[in-house]
Amino acid sequence: MKFVKYFLLLIIVLVGLALIYVASFSGSYDISRSKVIEAPINHVFNTVNDIKTWEKWGPWHDEDSTIVVTYGEKTVGVGASDSWTSKDGPGKMETIAVVPNKSINQKISFADNDPGDIYWYFEEVSNGTKVTWGMKAKKSPFIFKFFAAMSGSWDNMLGPMEEKGLNNLEKVILETIPSQQE
Repeated sequence: MKFVKYFLLLIIVLVGLALIYVASFSGSYDISRSKVIEAPINHVFNTVNDIKTWEKWGPWHDEDSTIVVTYGEKTVGVGASDSWTSKDGPGKMETIAVVPNKSINQKISFADNDPGDIYWYFEEVSNGTKVTWGMKAKKSPFIFKFFAAMSGSWDNMLGPMEEKGLNNLEKVILETIPSQQE
């Protein structure tokens, strides 16, 4: 019986230490990934700028088949928006700034949490377009910090998702490059 008491006490102490660790884990992050896609900059930019294309390349759709997306009145450019529900809860995103063929800035929020920032940069390079996808926030809810802490870092949690998304984006773009007229 003593063993069970000490074992339960040990479990309580470990859970308490884990909660303290997660609570002290930084809620601030700025994670980005880049990829060169062998396609014209305007095609890459236009694909990302139209949020209706995100269902084709967004990495989260591969992992959660319960996502249901609803689009706002506008789906391209400043003011474009969507919202979704899934087994993990609701979310929404809105495009807040666009510089054609250069950058896109968006706000994203999950449930009632403070919004985070999504940013995209596009750069013409010799063999196509360098596209950078980043996400940042100054503070994050406890549950997000928990998942980041369990992953070891924000980079370990978000980086692979961005990489997968950029790889999916490349496939979609290469499949939809307009044919060149002679």
